[in-house]
Amino acid sequence: MLLKLGIATRLALLAYGELQDRLSPVKYTDIDYKVFTDAAAFLVKGRSPYDRSTYRYSPLLAWALVPNVLLHPMWGKALFCAADLLAARLIEGLLTANKVCKKQTRASVACWLFNPFTMAISTRGSGEALVTVQILLMLNCLLQGRTVAAAMLLGLAAHWRVYPIIYSLPIILWLPSSGTIKNTRTSRMKMQDMLSRDRWTQRPPPQLFHLLLQQLLDI
Repeated sequence: MLLKLGIATRLALLAYGELQDRLSPVKYTDIDYKVFTDAAAFLVKGRSPYDRSTYRYSPLLAWALVPNVLLHPMWGKALFCAADLLAARLIEGLLTANKVCKKQTRASVACWLFNPFTMAISTRGSGEALVTVQILLMLNCLLQGRTVAAAMLLGLAAHWRVYPIIYSLPIILWLPSSGTIKNTRTSRMKMQDMLSRDRWTQRPPPQLFHLLLQQLLDI
């Protein structure tokens, strides 16, 4: 029932957004959505998405929005809303797997589905929900002990939007006590070596992210 209401709410906001864009000088659609679409149009023409000035996002985003050019300009918004709804299902699944009571689970899902920020972000044409899905999938993989898949998803999320890299340190500190690593002593030694000051301060910033992913894959 909650998911159906969430779908209905987003469909209503999409319709309202189209109406406001047509009738009002103040547009509902995020200005970056046009940038995304223009970048996708450059791809269709065989050019780089970065030929579009102010496009500073992953090229994967431009590829994902190619149907905006070939099918319908609402494709991207529909994709972002679908990711938004998928995030709600993933939240429900994570809480259920951790034996959270149904009442709290439903309340948490409702807080996501009917949060005005999340609804507005996806229906206005911002792709943050895609990153949210990647992070939630990463958490799901961690809880299942699939550290390689989790590391790959973290890398993808950080490639898409750099801020997910901040989750790396809590994950690294959590792994030895999670039971997902068989040789805890060896893992702790790897963690200590990885977090040592000399290991990190002697490297230029562009190498830090790649070093971190390599260490996560080696655990």
